[in-house]
Amino acid sequence: MKIKKYNFDVILFFILITFMPLHNLVFSKILGDIKILSLWRDAIIIYLFVFSTKMKIRKNAMEIGIAISMAVILLFAVASGSVSSFNIARTYCIPLLIFFYTSRKKFLAREFDAIVKIMVIIAIGVSIWGLGQAFIIGPEIMFKLGYSNAGGRFASTSFYINGWTQQRVIGTFSSPNGCGAYFACMLIFLFCVEDRIKNKYLFLGAFCIIGLGLIGTFSRSAWIGCFIGIICCGAIKIKKIKKKNFQILLIVIVFLLLLLIPLSETGMLSKMFAMVFSHIGKTVSKEDASFAYHLQQLYKPFFDLVGHPFGLGFGTNGSFALGHLAVEDTHQVESSIWVMAYELGMIGALVYYFPYLYIILHFYKEKKDRIIRCAVGICICILLIYCCLPSVQSYEQPFYVMLFAGFAMKKSKEIQRRK
Repeated sequence: MKIKKYNFDVILFFILITFMPLHNLVFSKILGDIKILSLWRDAIIIYLFVFSTKMKIRKNAMEIGIAISMAVILLFAVASGSVSSFNIARTYCIPLLIFFYTSRKKFLAREFDAIVKIMVIIAIGVSIWGLGQAFIIGPEIMFKLGYSNAGGRFASTSFYINGWTQQRVIGTFSSPNGCGAYFACMLIFLFCVEDRIKNKYLFLGAFCIIGLGLIGTFSRSAWIGCFIGIICCGAIKIKKIKKKNFQILLIVIVFLLLLLIPLSETGMLSKMFAMVFSHIGKTVSKEDASFAYHLQQLYKPFFDLVGHPFGLGFGTNGSFALGHLAVEDTHQVESSIWVMAYELGMIGALVYYFPYLYIILHFYKEKKDRIIRCAVGICICILLIYCCLPSVQSYEQPFYVMLFAGFAMKKSKEIQRRK
């Protein structure tokens, strides 16, 4: 058997996409006592950035937009006068740098196939682990691995949905919503690389397993984001999809039955879908106080910012601030859009989100290439999640937006050269 050889930068990239979804469980929980190890992904991303750019920014809107966004964040961090602000700025900035590598690196076909395999296999593994842990094994194993325990339950109420004691799926992440956003991105990606997976039964099986994981997170924002993201990607080859509708639907039903029959023996299936229907029902009827609060958070923070054009103080907002400030000295808000406005002011937030808007406006016109459409779908998905959750303060979600945007930029340039 011939062993395939890869360049050092590609090997590092493989390591990055393999362990990025596993980071919280492996490096924050299991190996959490060795703090320096938590910087592994920063080190790889910075190396890939330097390797691909030689510290030179190209004169295009996306690269300049990211550079200006990072400069604004660093300026606010310096102005805050707080050492902890630099760690917050690091988490905001470093994930954006992956765009420079994926937009400049010309991956060989076999390298991109390896990327697809790694991402899909890891997503399947995280989903199987998450479903098994939440609905079969129980939370005790997570407590042993380092998650906080409050009398046999997770300390945070966000690990449960209103009216149920059953834990939501968290996989290897720090929260169900973070896990849901990851599954949403992977389902959109899987949908867009269907043509690269030769065995369609494997594709459908993977789609069902990851889809079940997404359902088990009970993250409404991820559900909606994934659905809208796939619709955006599905604008390609509509006629072809219509002709195959019945066949695809039949195969999906068969796969679901084969997958769900053994699960039903554990009681997992009936409990999960009872929770789903309850969750949707309370959302539609507005009985869910959390949902009502999220709706208010879409507009109420605006009034807090009217007299504060430069925000409410960098490093004093969202969950990041709780790491070094008392809760009464912080500003908590549910929407990532407003988190950034609290951090940088309204204009600063627009600067930060410019690359996201550019991805949609620049690439949406491309109707034929699935990799380009994937970047649009994932960006829209994450922005919808950002509207409802403060997850801009996570590492993974900005990372995946910029990773796929880089792939799209590279593909777009190749298409333009062929014209």
